[in-house]
Amino acid sequence: MFQGKCAYCESQIRIVDYGDIEHFCPKSKSEYTDLTFEWTNLLLSCTICNNSQHKGTNFPLDANKKPLLIDPTDKDTDIFAHLKLDWDQTVKQAWIDGVTDRGKTVVDIFDLNDKRGTRKELIRDRSKKVKTMLVVFKMATSETIDDSTRKDAINLLKESCNIEEPYLAFALFYILPFLAHHFQDLDAINFLKQVGQRSPSYSQFARINQLPD
Repeated sequence: MFQGKCAYCESQIRIVDYGDIEHFCPKSKSEYTDLTFEWTNLLLSCTICNNSQHKGTNFPLDANKKPLLIDPTDKDTDIFAHLKLDWDQTVKQAWIDGVTDRGKTVVDIFDLNDKRGTRKELIRDRSKKVKTMLVVFKMATSETIDDSTRKDAINLLKESCNIEEPYLAFALFYILPFLAHHFQDLDAINFLKQVGQRSPSYSQFARINQLPD
């Protein structure tokens, strides 16, 4: 399900780090003990996201006793309505914007923008991925390269949209719609529509209604 990636920060869990089987609703809290062995409550997490500085047993609730954190596997939650990706002009840093209370809670709990100085490696790897893909993006749209180089660039962009790739959110937001609209790539169009079926906000952002049937 998670393709070897942390369910929360999208980082690839390395061979030397086996990751954690994390309980979305903490088993240490009495009201959730019945979910201890519930398959739908188990997530693959990197050890950093699951430590006491980050999620650990932190599980904030809203005024209606509903979780503020977002379960990445919850198909009824439109995650794209809560979180957005952005970067500075030089792509020195790519960050996550929480655009709702739930989104802001996710960013804060997991320190996704390294505000507390606990996620330097995450920021470095995520920013490097975005910067690399933007370079390839420019190659694919350049008028000065030959067809063979352009084809290679497009293939690299398509690879970045594979489900097992780390930091897939960037590719879904910016690369996939570009491949579908600009190059009319059939694989990209089909994948875009699949994602759009689960996310109304993403469907609107990616202008899926403008794509061919």
